[in-house]
Amino acid sequence: MRLNLALNHDSLLHFPSHLRRKRRSTPKLLAMGLSVEQIAQVLSLPAEVVRDAAQS
Repeated sequence: MRLNLALNHDSLLHFPSHLRRKRRSTPKLLAMGLSVEQIAQVLSLPAEVVRDAAQS
């Protein structure tokens, strides 16, 4: 079973803290030069979630 992890501000409040921390780390990792795909792989998140976090 695959979870839909497309997060927005409201749904983020209902997600476990480890997922919120992963999502919040995205801008810092992008600033370090990692690609969206690399971040998604390292954090075990779908690339869509990483892209969404990068835009928010």
